[in-house]
Amino acid sequence: MIGARELALLPDQAIVINTARGGIIDEDALAEAVLSGKLTGAALDSFVEEPLGPHHRFRGIPEILLTPHTGASTQEALDTVAIMAANNALSILTGTPSVTRSYCINPTVLETENKVAAS
Repeated sequence: MIGARELALLPDQAIVINTARGGIIDEDALAEAVLSGKLTGAALDSFVEEPLGPHHRFRGIPEILLTPHTGASTQEALDTVAIMAANNALSILTGTPSVTRSYCINPTVLETENKVAAS
């Protein structure tokens, strides 16, 4: 989505931050934009290949901040996900229609008859 052309459109000395997904930004184009001075730097927590290899080009560029993609791994986030999953499981087992579809990885199972609750 973001290659050399898009990076060239940014104001000089801009900083690029990607906390979404690896591959959104062309890594070679980003490295070149930082090394050339077009960009002041970058901060990334997702990469085309994860984990980032020990010899990846970014590791040699001090203006690029590298962090692991673990923003959702806080204790509060993990607790919330566990509670949401348990509430959905209880809703299915008790036959109550309060399952939150957006929390389900495979919501199509909600369209089938619940054989677990019936047995």
